[in-house]
Amino acid sequence: MGMFDASTGDLVTYLKTQSGVTALVGAATSARIYPVYAKEKAALPYLIYAQNGGESFRHLGGGSGARRTVLQVFAYAATQSGADELAEQSRQSLANHRGAMGSSNVLDCQQIGTAITSFDEAEDASDSRRYWTMIVFDLYHNETAVSNG
Repeated sequence: MGMFDASTGDLVTYLKTQSGVTALVGAATSARIYPVYAKEKAALPYLIYAQNGGESFRHLGGGSGARRTVLQVFAYAATQSGADELAEQSRQSLANHRGAMGSSNVLDCQQIGTAITSFDEAEDASDSRRYWTMIVFDLYHNETAVSNG
């Protein structure tokens, strides 16, 4: 199990313990938290997360065991205020977090910049507009828990 595995990763497992998040996206195996993109016709609201860049830190003796990952969290909902609320609950859960996150150790998690909001148009008559708010984090964590999941 790595930090970013789809259903069993430390990030998802941690978010499933945050009552502000689970009150909006569900809990346990029914929680609507997805890597990269949501399931087709997923019920709103839901979270999507993506790793986007990062680096491993080294020193003269080799790898330091620390890694920086740029983490994007998208909160989707039927209204902009719903997306903003889910994004805020996610921000409260992640920003400034230090310490255990499952089997991973988070050294620091800081929000980068301000949240960005927009919407996705309905693709056809059976679909509806989805609003989203994105927050970007600098996540510093131990490298041993990183996976490609």
